[in-house]
Amino acid sequence: MAMVPMIGFMELLIFMVSGVGLGIPLGVPPGPQDPYLFAIAPDQCLYYTTWTGIAEPDANSDNSVEQLMAEPEVQQFLVEAEKQIRVWMAQANGPGNAAVQLAPDIFKQLLRHPAAVFVEKVQPAPNGITAEAALVLSLGDDADDFRDMVATIEDLMGEVPTERVQIAGSPFLTTTIPQSGMSVTWGFKDSYFMLGVGDATIQNMLERGSTPVPTWLEALRDQELVDRPATYTYADLKSVIAISAAAGGPEAENVIAALGLNAISKYTSVAGLDKEGFVSRTKVGLEGRATGLLKILRTDGLVKSDIASIPHDSIVAAAARFDASKVLDGWLE
Repeated sequence: MAMVPMIGFMELLIFMVSGVGLGIPLGVPPGPQDPYLFAIAPDQCLYYTTWTGIAEPDANSDNSVEQLMAEPEVQQFLVEAEKQIRVWMAQANGPGNAAVQLAPDIFKQLLRHPAAVFVEKVQPAPNGITAEAALVLSLGDDADDFRDMVATIEDLMGEVPTERVQIAGSPFLTTTIPQSGMSVTWGFKDSYFMLGVGDATIQNMLERGSTPVPTWLEALRDQELVDRPATYTYADLKSVIAISAAAGGPEAENVIAALGLNAISKYTSVAGLDKEGFVSRTKVGLEGRATGLLKILRTDGLVKSDIASIPHDSIVAAAARFDASKVLDGWLE
């Protein structure tokens, strides 16, 4: 496995549940799902997220979010925003910086097309941690354009030593970062761009491509929590917390105990569109009774009277129920 620098407890935990993991949807309005991105998921992994490509918004949709995205003013705003971002990046990094010029185009491809990101393994090591992780982007008809972008980046790498390798009959490039020993491999398999961390990550992933979807991912999809899912996210927080505790030592273990995080088992999130708007369904699994600050979760759920004071025309609203005395007791412990 690849060697990467040591990550602190909180940083690793935040990474696992950030971005799309918080239920922020990519791929809205959702395009077709790519079954291959489900099949390549490891049977056991620490973190996995996948999103659909973006479909053309339908102005006649019953969904208010999709209607809004189809508005000409919104479409024009997105075009102007992209232009402004390119101007800002050029001003900050110089107009002749090819890598900076490519960045918005690469980001657009990541958002427009179905993709998956996973972290399969992370283990403590003497000089850091070892890891296996990957990004897969399903490009369809845009694969050739993305090949040109990747080729440009490879040219910009200059003197960075790379080696051409064949994996499952397809050419890939691989390099090793000297300071960490991290092995990074990238290339294309048909219309998929793949980037892997770890010596055998891409090889193992390609072998899984023709196998059934892992049980944990199939269970998440079978829940049918969202009518038109755009994003699925899963994190094995029990393992993440255990790894973080081992890496962080006694100080990290004390933080985990105080927060009650050792009771957490997993995190799942599905986000997308329903008949009327955007919806995100997030679950955090607990093993046994919540302890530490997580004791605030041991309370009755919300009822209609709790949200009765929220105006019906609110653009954004949030409501929660917790016992302040439990929060104080948990903190003092």
